[in-house]
Amino acid sequence: MADGLGPVFRDYAARLREAWQSDRIPDRAEGCRRAMERLLGSADPACIEVMDRVAQSERPVELFRDPGLGVIQMAHPYRPGHNSPPHGHGAGGWVVYGVQRGRVEIATYDRTGGDPPLRLSRSEVLGPGQARVYLPGELHSTRMISGEGEPEAAVVLRFLSEDLSKLDRHRYGWQDVSVAG
Repeated sequence: MADGLGPVFRDYAARLREAWQSDRIPDRAEGCRRAMERLLGSADPACIEVMDRVAQSERPVELFRDPGLGVIQMAHPYRPGHNSPPHGHGAGGWVVYGVQRGRVEIATYDRTGGDPPLRLSRSEVLGPGQARVYLPGELHSTRMISGEGEPEAAVVLRFLSEDLSKLDRHRYGWQDVSVAG
């Protein structure tokens, strides 16, 4: 895992494996978040070069996958207009989002049991070097903050606790969100 990406990524992968020693998902996730923030703060030229390539990419980039742990590290170029609707990562899947450059707003939602089925619970803006965990069942959306002084593309790392394409995920549309408080 991460061998071709240089020593900073090898260190990151080692810290992920260390976090994985915990049996408790919140502890694992927090260890992965701390490891990601350390990676995001790196000034290592090899790390910056990888992030520059991601920013120029038109599609998400899989940085590495650990078949033993089942985890995947993705990197995404978020362009102006990026605004993903509310979604979750299945009953057992969880993610860590981190921002290497740019700013990203991440909103979380509560299920209402009514119509519409979701209500905005909170929203925060993550900037360079910040990472947050979204545990199983936590519904969220992501939006690139764009405008004057912002980069052409935000670079967002998304650590996946497992291959989410194999999970039954919760996806909603904007019409599913209550606009009233």
